[in-house]
Amino acid sequence: MLNWHIGAMIAVMVWAVAGCSLLGGGKSGSEAVVNTPPAWFFSPPTDDGRFWYGAAEAVTPKQAEEKALAMIASRLQTTIRSRSQQQLSVSTLNGREQLQRQSSQSVTAESAALTFNNYRVMQRLQQGGRHLVLLQVEQGPFLRQKEQRLQELQQDIELSLAQFKRQSALRQLKQMAPLYAKIDELELLQQLLNAFHRLSEPIDIASQRRALQQAAAGLTFSIQGASGWRSISDVLREGLNRERYTLVTPPSRGQSGVNITIEVSEQRSKVYGNFIVKLFVSLVAQDGLGEAVASRNLELSGASALSYAAATQSAVSSLQQQIAQQSVLTLLGI
Repeated sequence: MLNWHIGAMIAVMVWAVAGCSLLGGGKSGSEAVVNTPPAWFFSPPTDDGRFWYGAAEAVTPKQAEEKALAMIASRLQTTIRSRSQQQLSVSTLNGREQLQRQSSQSVTAESAALTFNNYRVMQRLQQGGRHLVLLQVEQGPFLRQKEQRLQELQQDIELSLAQFKRQSALRQLKQMAPLYAKIDELELLQQLLNAFHRLSEPIDIASQRRALQQAAAGLTFSIQGASGWRSISDVLREGLNRERYTLVTPPSRGQSGVNITIEVSEQRSKVYGNFIVKLFVSLVAQDGLGEAVASRNLELSGASALSYAAATQSAVSSLQQQIAQQSVLTLLGI
């Protein structure tokens, strides 16, 4: 009986201690952590003609700032319609060839034109594992910087185009992509400054693109070498014809000519009754003055259960697939 009373008393004491813990152990309302973002995050100041504002959150302060700047850039993109597409078509002098280019403002051009080098952090807050920021970009210095960049870029493009016309055909081809990127950035800057009435005189972007397109449309190609490997020469000719380049015989002379020389060696083997062929193809592109500007070594493999001829055709077909997926010039490394 005594043991029963002692056990009951212990149980009552344990219950009492537990009850006190439950009643007094929690945090008061003033100590509770509140994770509600501040008002400036949900409703940042509106763009007022002098400043642009952007608020964002991310796992690091730097990422939050980048996201806020990206939000400002996105609003500017909408303002200047930076993603409008243009269909450009240019005919060569003989009227038979056409070069078309479907272009939109490239990501590179957008990044270059809408880079904010100076901004101010108005608010910064950390909540849990997230960082919140409110940024301010002053319009005046930003637009003045872009005006200076536009002038520098315009001079650079004009100088490049003047030199471009005096260079060999292959060197022109190698410079086309970088020049197109600069022209895209120039156009985006012009649209940006025009949207904010900061452009004194429009730039003829279309004429700059036409200069590049006419140079490409006037190129002529010739293919030589590969004695006994006419199938490979035919594949390259088909690719150039499909890309609307002019093929000539004999090799071109002068600035506008591109001559492709082919050399082929073959390796044969037989494995488990299958015929295996490896073709080692060397492609060298020279301008009309004989200067080698681009070259490429290819290894083409083919297999067949029928014959070496069928395996060779399989290897040549792999070259056709490569050209179909890219282009002859890309294959050459231009």
